[in-house]
Amino acid sequence: MGSVVELQETRSLINIIDDDAAKDPNRPFIFIPRSNRPRDGWEPVTYGQMANAVNHVAHSIKKMAANHIQEDNFPTIAYIGPNDVRYIVIMLACIKAKCKAFFTSPRNTIEGQLSLLEATDCHYFLYGEGYLPVIQKVLAQRPMHTSQVPSAKEWITAKSDYFPYNYTAYDSRWHPWVALHTSGSTGMPKPIVLNQANIQLTGALRHFRDKRNNPSLYEGWASRASRLFSPMPLFHGVGIAASIMFITYYGLPCALGIPERPLSEDLVKECLANSGVDAALLPPSIIDGMSQTEDGLEAITKLKSISYGGGNLSGSVGNKLVANGAFIINMLGSSE
Repeated sequence: MGSVVELQETRSLINIIDDDAAKDPNRPFIFIPRSNRPRDGWEPVTYGQMANAVNHVAHSIKKMAANHIQEDNFPTIAYIGPNDVRYIVIMLACIKAKCKAFFTSPRNTIEGQLSLLEATDCHYFLYGEGYLPVIQKVLAQRPMHTSQVPSAKEWITAKSDYFPYNYTAYDSRWHPWVALHTSGSTGMPKPIVLNQANIQLTGALRHFRDKRNNPSLYEGWASRASRLFSPMPLFHGVGIAASIMFITYYGLPCALGIPERPLSEDLVKECLANSGVDAALLPPSIIDGMSQTEDGLEAITKLKSISYGGGNLSGSVGNKLVANGAFIINMLGSSE
């Protein structure tokens, strides 16, 4: 059995991205939709563009939160916005600036948001266009530093001085990676601060083989595809984790969904046909709905793999997909 410890990556998540950006700045990091119409296709955000965007935002965050940044203190930066690449930029920029990004669901009640902001000692709230009404009632009861962030395009095309991050994987293992929260289905939602060791471990597993020389789930998943469609919410564990894990550690670029449109079976079919993907990570309800129509079933079975997160896929739907030639990757986990 292979040793994960012996093959552990010594570079931090941030420095892997910076190194790759320096070596091959034009390599696609992630793919984003050109418009809200799938037929217009997807365009790459390169490693060079992503590194510049992260540096640019890290400088802004450091300036904003300077009074709270200390050696062993990682100020919380909350964010709510459209489900686009800015979530990933903010997450990485917060790591560089020695802060922690907190992605709170826009679906939370006012009481839930206030409880989470108090529990994370949050004094900074960033938001995307159109989301000020979501947080205004919260701000009325908890005054905070707030700012609307620029568009994704502005960040992606930004030029910036380099922002150094002088921590190895070992040094940064207990530093925050990202803060999320529980669903709140049994009471108030509770914050979950994931440290960088969580994401480092998933990267180390790419070298792991069991006694029969089988790869880990993640390696098997990534090796089957050349581009993964992931329209999952980026404030949700599976959305943010799958995208950054596969991109950074497994070299599998992701194509994000269309943030301006609610996810539906018809929209997913259009996206699969126009985004250049050969694998997908979808909510079970979407897979269920697509499996009930001939063209939906065909769209799924054309993929090299189909996986799901955020809930269970019924056995009957899974059996139907397998019987029609689909390769299902079954993963069960929780942010907790």
